[in-house]
Amino acid sequence: VRSAHLFGDGLGGFLSLGFAQRFPRYADSLIMCNSFSSNQAYDFTQYFLAAALGPLGAVLGSLLGASAFHLIPEMMLKHLLLAQMPRGRLPSRISDAVVFAIDQLETLSHDELVSQLVLHCAPSDLMLDAASLRAVDAITVMHTIDGCALPTALHDHLLLHLNSAKDAPIKRGRGFPCLAEPDEVTLHVQVHLERWRRLQSENM
Repeated sequence: VRSAHLFGDGLGGFLSLGFAQRFPRYADSLIMCNSFSSNQAYDFTQYFLAAALGPLGAVLGSLLGASAFHLIPEMMLKHLLLAQMPRGRLPSRISDAVVFAIDQLETLSHDELVSQLVLHCAPSDLMLDAASLRAVDAITVMHTIDGCALPTALHDHLLLHLNSAKDAPIKRGRGFPCLAEPDEVTLHVQVHLERWRRLQSENM
């Protein structure tokens, strides 16, 4: 495979964007969903730790940063992540997506949980500029508008620095649009690929 279209959801979108920025010749196009390019505008470490441990979590976060997750037992890490799941009366599709996500969470080891949380929370900024992504012909940024764990400020920051990206809002799905609203996500992907093909034809 010489190059590929990249799709990333949440942290996966951040990592895909970083890959496309560093190796643009391998990225034909990029689709991000509920994702970000910098987490420095929002303290995820304090957010997660305070939700799980209360004031003690806030103190640990301020002293140790994202490395504090290494000190937390596996059961508490899972509780920390479960606390971020949508609650209450939910549409059936979102409820099913939450059940699936919880089942997958239960399969993760302590090391896997820590690695994901550290990647998510360690201060990172891709320092985007137009030149670094010039070779990526099409970029689409999808985001749910019915509530998501991703702060709106991070989505706005991403679009501000990807001024050529197509903004693609999704009506429902919360933090699980790919699971809860696959038809709408697929439609956005098809539109994205058609846009990429059109750009390819214009550049020939």
